[in-house]
Amino acid sequence: MFYIELNKEMKKFVYCIFIIIGLFFVSSCSKNEPEGGSNAVKGKYKIEVTQTGDLEYFTIDTSITGGNGLNNGIYDENGNDLGTSYSLSEKESKRSFYSYETADDGITLIFVQLAYCEDLTKSMTTEVKVYFNGKLFDTIKRTFKGEDTSPLSKHWMQVED
Repeated sequence: MFYIELNKEMKKFVYCIFIIIGLFFVSSCSKNEPEGGSNAVKGKYKIEVTQTGDLEYFTIDTSITGGNGLNNGIYDENGNDLGTSYSLSEKESKRSFYSYETADDGITLIFVQLAYCEDLTKSMTTEVKVYFNGKLFDTIKRTFKGEDTSPLSKHWMQVED
């Protein structure tokens, strides 16, 4: 079996490459798209992230992608437009609570988080709540322990039948 050992920086780089490739496939065109455009339902997505545990011991990489795919993307709690894809800083990622939202014409929201710690006795839990037009749409939760680098990731989109 072929095995490569990667340091932390290489793990981040490889992880980011996979995110970019995944976003390309998620946003690519489809031959099944209805005539006249997408069947995606437009609305405001809001994401609320609550984190508990040994946050200070973890290296946390978080990115949020969303919006309408054209000119409106992700907005912070102060209403600042952060673009269609935003990677949180280390300081931002370690907050116990944060939220972001799309404009009223958002069609998608993607959350990806990777957290790892060399101390195997430490853990942290991330809970993500997603609202669509003010109503709770989905909740996901993940506990990270030590060097487990599997990501917490999810893509949300409303479509008409």
